[in-house]
Amino acid sequence: MTEPGPRPRSAGGYVVLREIAGDIWHFVGVADRRPGLRAEAARAQAVHDVTHGAAGPGEVDAVVLQSEWRTALRLQLVRAGRGCMDAELVSLER
Repeated sequence: MTEPGPRPRSAGGYVVLREIAGDIWHFVGVADRRPGLRAEAARAQAVHDVTHGAAGPGEVDAVVLQSEWRTALRLQLVRAGRGCMDAELVSLER
């Protein structure tokens, strides 16, 4: 029996949001980060991956690192006095 090799390192992922009106944002989806792409190109690729290429002209998308999204969500929940356990409500796990 062979020993398992080192686990491949994840390049992380992105959370994609779409502005639907003023300061109202809609969660579109989560995309894996493509290794080898610069930050701007990786974010554009994330929008493309999540929308399956259907992002239209004039649509405003925000792309946030998944790790930053989780950190911000935890901080928001702690400030609201709800604790981190409520993070399950907005789970990004696949």
